[in-house]
Amino acid sequence: MAAVLTVYESAIHEAFNGGVHLDSANNLKMILMTAYTYDETDATYTTIKTDHTEHPTANGYTVGGVVVGSVTHVIAPAGIVTFGSASVVWTATGALTAKYAIAYDVASDAALFCINLDGAGGDVTATDAAFTITDASGWFSVDVSP
Repeated sequence: MAAVLTVYESAIHEAFNGGVHLDSANNLKMILMTAYTYDETDATYTTIKTDHTEHPTANGYTVGGVVVGSVTHVIAPAGIVTFGSASVVWTATGALTAKYAIAYDVASDAALFCINLDGAGGDVTATDAAFTITDASGWFSVDVSP
């Protein structure tokens, strides 16, 4: 099954209110979760790490995640704004296993989007290799045309 991405409604709301800045300057990070059930009320990283199970610091992963680099905002075609970035990579030493990845804004603590890595909530594992989450054509798009 293919990965499934869900944008937190609260993130879009906060972006329009200026509370979230979708750029690298504000240190966007991505975390890996070993157990998680998507919940729109999980509006912050603090709530997520308290109520669910982030991967522990081990096997090439550090709690708090990694910086999401090379963030882009592209308007194309007209009226469609696409948010993207470079691929996010952890170097697994031993087995690095996760079910979900969540992007959040460090400055505001706001959760931005959640990726169900295998599309069905199952484990995805890298063993002594790169654990890579690829942004093939933008993480998400917003149609702003009238």
